[in-house]
Amino acid sequence: RRLLASAGLASIAFASAQDYLEAQLPEAPGCLVLDIHLGGMNGFELHQCLKAAGDTTPVVFITAHDDEVTGERARLAGAAGYLRKPLEGSVLLETIRAALEPRASG
Repeated sequence: RRLLASAGLASIAFASAQDYLEAQLPEAPGCLVLDIHLGGMNGFELHQCLKAAGDTTPVVFITAHDDEVTGERARLAGAAGYLRKPLEGSVLLETIRAALEPRASG
């Protein structure tokens, strides 16, 4: 959150996918950064749940457990980004900004 704030990007962190689903957000997020290996519902499951509800928010998946299958799954899910931990701050910011760009112009 501090990195995003330092770049002028507002953010809200949630402890779990369920917490996000139960949140009463005042407006739709511009982008979601989802850890693939969340406790409980994982990042892919949350993304699928949101898509089924018609949510088109761009998603950047992050993981410490990178492999070819996981990367392909993120690509097929239509991810705006797929990053491996540990993350370089500049790469995360660049990926988030790229994910936000189509929403700003559309």
